[in-house]
Amino acid sequence: MNKIPYSPISPQNQIRNISSPLYNVKSPTRVGGYLDSLEPYKLEEPTNQPALNKSKGIGVPDFFPLKKGCIEERPENFHRKNPMCPINNFRPYQTARIQTGLLEKKVKEGTRKIQQLKTELREKKLREDELKRSQPVFCYPDLKFQKKNDLSSIIRLRGSEPISEIAKILPKRSLETGFRLLDDLAKHRVPLIRAIWNIKAVYLYNNFNSKEKKTNEEWTKILIRYMFELLMKIKNSKSIQNNSTLKQRWIYGVRMSLWCYNYSMLKIDSFLTYLSKLLSHPSDDIETLSAKLFFIFNFIEAFCSTYFHLRELLGIFKIKMKDIQTKKMKEDPRYYLIYDKFVILLKYIISNAPDAMILTKVPELLTFKNYIINHSRNKILKYSQNVSSTTNKNNRYVNSNNNNDIDNNNVNNSSSVNNNKNTTTTTANNSNTNNTGSNNNQINRNNNNNNDDLTKKRNNLQTKLTQIDPFNLWSHLEDEEITTKIGLTHFSKILKRSEFLYQHIDPQSRDSINVIQGLDKLALHEKIENKTIYENTKLNKKEFIFTVCEWATTLHRDFLYTKLFSVYILKSYGQYLTRSNKINKIAMELKDILIEFLFNFKSINDPKKKKLLIEFYSELIKFGLFSHDMYARKLIVRGYFFNDYLIEQEKRAFQIEIYSKLIVYSKDMKHETNQRNKLLYGKNANEKVLEEKKKLESLKLKVFNLFKNSKFIDTNQLTFVLKLLKQIEPYYSFQISCYTSELLRKIM
Repeated sequence: MNKIPYSPISPQNQIRNISSPLYNVKSPTRVGGYLDSLEPYKLEEPTNQPALNKSKGIGVPDFFPLKKGCIEERPENFHRKNPMCPINNFRPYQTARIQTGLLEKKVKEGTRKIQQLKTELREKKLREDELKRSQPVFCYPDLKFQKKNDLSSIIRLRGSEPISEIAKILPKRSLETGFRLLDDLAKHRVPLIRAIWNIKAVYLYNNFNSKEKKTNEEWTKILIRYMFELLMKIKNSKSIQNNSTLKQRWIYGVRMSLWCYNYSMLKIDSFLTYLSKLLSHPSDDIETLSAKLFFIFNFIEAFCSTYFHLRELLGIFKIKMKDIQTKKMKEDPRYYLIYDKFVILLKYIISNAPDAMILTKVPELLTFKNYIINHSRNKILKYSQNVSSTTNKNNRYVNSNNNNDIDNNNVNNSSSVNNNKNTTTTTANNSNTNNTGSNNNQINRNNNNNNDDLTKKRNNLQTKLTQIDPFNLWSHLEDEEITTKIGLTHFSKILKRSEFLYQHIDPQSRDSINVIQGLDKLALHEKIENKTIYENTKLNKKEFIFTVCEWATTLHRDFLYTKLFSVYILKSYGQYLTRSNKINKIAMELKDILIEFLFNFKSINDPKKKKLLIEFYSELIKFGLFSHDMYARKLIVRGYFFNDYLIEQEKRAFQIEIYSKLIVYSKDMKHETNQRNKLLYGKNANEKVLEEKKKLESLKLKVFNLFKNSKFIDTNQLTFVLKLLKQIEPYYSFQISCYTSELLRKIM
């Protein structure tokens, strides 16, 4: 006889049917007129597929569930449609609810114990099944591997195709071909999240075939070999184009290794020992050494967590810094910048290392502290000596020509005095005057040619800097990771960039392009390099901010990044003030001083300075250091929007022009808002005004209907109207006065 299988709708119904006593009893059915018994449908585990994700050393489980009955086996429809969503957004802890739900039915008392059980179950669930991180994770139960090793999957990863479709068919790769995999990912510039997803797929395939191998050790060896070969290619490359592509791959490899470290895919001890050995290699060029320092900078936190590796690294730092001081600085001045990078790394280690490590475990850090404090003066003196030597060499020819011109002019003056003595002298004087006129014309032509050359060089300065070294501090001008790691030391980074540019500009134009004009170089650098930055300053807050603003808006130089430098200086100065005093009012003081600089601005009629000022304040608005709303309040209070006879017309026109042009850059302002609403209601004025307008319209209708044809007013109606009026602020209450006049008369 044919048997009809029983198909459960869900696993919960399956449990209920198994537990029910009627389940094993033969139920009557009519098949051909005969009765027959039903048999349950049993869900069997697949025998062909191997066990999923049971091997050790894989890292974080983001492909398959660890246990039966997990949430990942039956995700909701939302996560099927959107596979890029994280696991934390799944329906939380379904198995924990089932187990605790049975206890709640049996035991009504003791709810606290049940809650404790819930929390314990959730913690176990987090440890076993879910990720510890809040980053997006990919969870797909069906992965199929190809036999061929094609590049189609990597090209698809680079695009915008969802990973749920890419995961259906993946190429078979062994860990022996991991070098090729890394090279392909770096060539095609695949996003790092997707690249690591592909690497984890390779982990899974190798763990299916060989369970005894430890994939972490093998993967660290492959990554180390890949980075070493890249570095040797950078060292031996001669063409500029090939060198730039290799350096881009180096940066990509460093960031990928950092992602692998964060996802616990590497063996940390072997990786850190490799980094220390790599830096200790004696024969290094400037490019290779800067690349190594960039690689170590991203792994400083790992070095600070271990005593042994940190002591090794500090010993290597000592040897390298001595070599640079004694030998290499004389050969090439670019080693000054590499020396500064070593100092920055030491500062970060000293600031983040605990006191117990400094005193007991790693006492070498104490010797570095005093060295770093005295480092700023020696460094700036060396810079000034090099700059003065280069300027003297380049100015010899110019000074000699100028001296000859001065001598000729003196001769002409002396000959013109003795015109009355002899007629022969007059002819000589005429010839001399003609010669001087021709000489002056030649001098003017030479000066014009020099000025044209300077303008061309200033315009091409940015392109020259990018060709020098992409691993230099210049390439990380807008990198947020470095500023967060270093903290207050990004001051020194700004000054290094400015000094580096100061060296690459022609010596003739240095007098007019002083990068740190108006500020003493030694005093400012001491403030910035030490932790006690602004404690020993002779300038007040107002004077310091005014000097930085004047430096940003001067016409003595044509340079792109001076505005950004000044904005970073003001931002870090505000951070220092908040840390020292722990008061939020200091940010308001800084904004007030910046507004006072606008009111005290002297060159009102100069259009070039106006343009520079607007560009500078637009950058301040982007960084949140200047508030356009406070500026508008000051203008309203001081009477710039009214025809006040005490204020001059030129100043009024200047302030209103700046006010109107800075509205475009302000983030808080919108096309519907008004400054008066902003003053009355603060932030989110648009939403409040729209809500109140709706309330007004509804109230007008209600009040008008009340007093339309009514001779007598009930108390209930009167209380209702008063409640409605209390909801409105007094600014809008005058609009309803015409509708409530009769009510107020009757109340009186």
